[in-house]
Amino acid sequence: MITKTHDEQISQEFDITKSPIVLEIYETFPLLLCHDGFFFINVGFEQQSWQDLQTYLSKEQMKLCDMIRYRLSFDKIKLHIRKVDSRQVFTSYGTLEVRLVVSGNVKVLGG
Repeated sequence: MITKTHDEQISQEFDITKSPIVLEIYETFPLLLCHDGFFFINVGFEQQSWQDLQTYLSKEQMKLCDMIRYRLSFDKIKLHIRKVDSRQVFTSYGTLEVRLVVSGNVKVLGG
């Protein structure tokens, strides 16, 4: 289902349980940037997915900034497309940024 929010953001949800997406963390500040070996994307988390990641970090006694080069696997995502100033947001093109929002299970595959 495609939804449009008040701030000109378009959202589309995908369930990808048959073949989960695996991305490597490239940078954790100021954006959480991940890549698949070719493309970089800004990644965000919904509440439950973020709690799953925080549980892992707490168990391993790590901080998010320690996870550079770690791989994450997830099975449910949303893609948000929003208008931004491309001069300030380098992950955008032509005033549009695609942001991947994890809304399902998160697994940490190691670094």
